[in-house]
Amino acid sequence: MTDVTEIATASPDRMRELAALSASMDRVAAGAKMAIVAPQDHAFGLGRMYEAYRGFEPASKKEVAVFRTISEALAFLGLEGAVLGTAD
Repeated sequence: MTDVTEIATASPDRMRELAALSASMDRVAAGAKMAIVAPQDHAFGLGRMYEAYRGFEPASKKEVAVFRTISEALAFLGLEGAVLGTAD
């Protein structure tokens, strides 16, 4: 979400629906991780809400976490030395 300029129809109910939908589509083994990078306050708050709802979903097989920087996200994913095409 580093380049997001607008978020339409964001609400707690929409975040809960998105978390339930995405958890229902998980096809990976337990222990998988997904990092969301959201430097802007609004996007970060919505990401944290999604993270919480996702954690409550019984069907969820991914550990979801939200970060302000790419370097924090890469550390969470165990990819600290990775080189990406975007700046932190």
